[in-house]
Amino acid sequence: MIRHDKVHAICCTGANLEEDLFNLVAQKHYERIPHYRELTVQNEQDLLHRHLNRVTDTCIPEAEAMRRIEAAITTEWAAADEAGVRAFPHQFLYKLLINGRLKEHYQIDPADSWMCAAAERNLPLFVPGWEDSNLGTMYAAHCITGAVRNVYTVRSGVEYMMHLAEWYLKTAKDNSIGFFQIGGGSPVIFLSVSYRC
Repeated sequence: MIRHDKVHAICCTGANLEEDLFNLVAQKHYERIPHYRELTVQNEQDLLHRHLNRVTDTCIPEAEAMRRIEAAITTEWAAADEAGVRAFPHQFLYKLLINGRLKEHYQIDPADSWMCAAAERNLPLFVPGWEDSNLGTMYAAHCITGAVRNVYTVRSGVEYMMHLAEWYLKTAKDNSIGFFQIGGGSPVIFLSVSYRC
């Protein structure tokens, strides 16, 4: 839908944003746990020792997914911090995708990645809860250690909401806007309609 110009903006959680990239670079290392409700404390501990972060029935491999993205994005954060440039979280991720920095690690076809499609079109994204995502936590850690000196290098969730309001008001002047939400906690997709309702 993004590549066919049917989606004009997305509002999602930080988990939606980063999970697509984790899957892009580490899909072959994921583990599925079909009977996750039956796991014992020891089963959970074993997953932890193997550095598999369980989200319900899916285990995300820490080294291949989270740390790989962290290593790449930290370079972008530090460069922006040094240059005094500020950007939204998705803009840093778009840069990684556009410059091909992660390409050697792709484990799925980028045609199946909504983030790759969004980056190709520079699609407006709004991720107001990004701060409590894995990457948000990593960013906070890099600020604490001083690797990133200006905490405002990555723009905030409140700024995202203000940016969303500005985008909405500007876009709604010429087009009606449809909203499509895929399940609870899933992205809200904005569809600009070229006629007034």
